[in-house]
Amino acid sequence: HQRTSLSSHGICFSLLLLIHQPIIMVESTIILLDNSEWMRNGDYIPTRMLAQQDAADTICYAKSEQHPQNTLAVMSSAGSSPEVQIPLTSAQDGLLNAIRSVKLSGKCDLATSLRVAQLVLRNRENKAGGQRIVIFVGSPVEEDSKQLIRLAKQLKKSNIACDVVSFGEVEQNAQILTEFIEAVNKSGNSHLVAVPAGPHLLSDVLISTPIVMGENSSDSSTTSTVGGGMSMGGGDVEDPMIAEAIRASLMTHAQEATTTGNDATTAATDATDTDVAMLGEEDDEEALLQHALMMSMQAEDSCSGNTTKAAAVSTPATPTPAPATETGSTAAQEEEDDEEEALRLALQMSMADGGAGETSEPAATPMDTEDDDVAAMMADPEFLQSLYGDLPGVDLTDSRIQDVLSQVTQEEEEEGSGDAEEEKKE
Repeated sequence: HQRTSLSSHGICFSLLLLIHQPIIMVESTIILLDNSEWMRNGDYIPTRMLAQQDAADTICYAKSEQHPQNTLAVMSSAGSSPEVQIPLTSAQDGLLNAIRSVKLSGKCDLATSLRVAQLVLRNRENKAGGQRIVIFVGSPVEEDSKQLIRLAKQLKKSNIACDVVSFGEVEQNAQILTEFIEAVNKSGNSHLVAVPAGPHLLSDVLISTPIVMGENSSDSSTTSTVGGGMSMGGGDVEDPMIAEAIRASLMTHAQEATTTGNDATTAATDATDTDVAMLGEEDDEEALLQHALMMSMQAEDSCSGNTTKAAAVSTPATPTPAPATETGSTAAQEEEDDEEEALRLALQMSMADGGAGETSEPAATPMDTEDDDVAAMMADPEFLQSLYGDLPGVDLTDSRIQDVLSQVTQEEEEEGSGDAEEEKKE
């Protein structure tokens, strides 16, 4: 009896544990990304688009960890029309690639995107599982509030829960998104998380919210605002470990952002200095080239000048034809006379040096020697006989011929004696 009572108590205790243990259902989730042109803004780290993609990756990992049979899909809400990037699947690689392949284009069409997401969930394989749409809103909502409330009631009727992540235009979209969540909420299954711009990462802020933690998280409030990285729903984070982790993550990311900014500034400064140095080097090279060119030209001029001077020194100057004027011709004639006089003087000095000896009488010139020989031959009868004796009709013994020969001989002797007296006088 005691054993039966103990066993019955154990069964009851086990049943109580099962009752109080949270039951996690299989869920199909669609992640609706805002890919409008507003996502280019850099007020979130590093940009709105990249922060959104990082947060979407975090949600994919969290949903897969909550239940292995959970399926997710990725949609884009901007562009020409909303587009399903990847249908419901549990493959993490495909989901991550689909999130990274979304391109920025146009404006966000939230109403049409929600209708398309409703159709995708209606065609899911596991009809018994839950349905959820995670909506990222980072641009102004242009739809009318009545239109969104009507659409929210349709989603509530289809048992589709909605989680909204409002960032970027938080204050502008606060009222219309709050009304949408209140209309779609059913037993606290829908949540709105507003994340103002700040030094925090969007994914780090969402880690402690029901969107990532699930409906059984410590904070299951429908609407919460995260500001400064710690405040949620007007109060602090209850779990000190989560708060410390968020604080450490924010500090680390802030330091990385500061380091990245400093590196970028340093790189820009180095690039500017490099450009200035390159310009300076180019200027120096141009200056050196110009200086070298000038020196080479001066060297050529000096070489040509030296060559001209050397030619002038080594080669006697050739008289340049003067202009056809009376003064020029007279000067040229005087220069020629001076040269001839100098040549004569040099010839006489050389002859005097060569013939210098004991006698001071001038040496006999060839002309004087010839004259003496002619006179001697004319006075020689045998020579005259041999020269004129064979001529017909010539008789050397004729008195007339003898008178002529004697007269010629006498004149030559007189001329020779006159020249000798003139030379002695000189």
